[in-house]
Amino acid sequence: TLKQMVEKRDPAVAGHSASLYGVFRARLADPESYIHLSATHGLQAIATADPGEFLPRLVRDAFAFPSSVPAGGASKEDAAGSDLELRLRTGDVLVAVVQFLGDLAPHHANTLLGPGLAACAKDPEPHVRACALTVLAELCRTANASPAVHACRVELLEASTAIARASG
Repeated sequence: TLKQMVEKRDPAVAGHSASLYGVFRARLADPESYIHLSATHGLQAIATADPGEFLPRLVRDAFAFPSSVPAGGASKEDAAGSDLELRLRTGDVLVAVVQFLGDLAPHHANTLLGPGLAACAKDPEPHVRACALTVLAELCRTANASPAVHACRVELLEASTAIARASG
């Protein structure tokens, strides 16, 4: 599979990571679980192979506020629903990548913390706020000794309290 080729750094896919990211990203929106779960695994493989390049893309895809203009002539409600699913699935990929990176995750804390905290505090969608909090909680779990993460724990606690209050 493409995922295995990425993981093994197969020469046939070398240099095509950006294109593969686009292919997997497009398949992430598929309603068929078999297809979007395969895309999830493919995105994880690409992001763990080159987190410096692909973590910022995943963060942007998961935590950027959705556009107000529906794509492809879809109704606003349909576009919002599919956008939400795509953002949440991308957030799932981020959680898995942070877990996989483990002790290396703190090296990417700056990529995750700012947008993650912004999504926790300001995203209009409660599911995305919870997803962002999950990503940041996983970062804290894997990065106990990181000064960057330690400094933001208070902000994470405040964000989780705000989410709990808004949900309750």
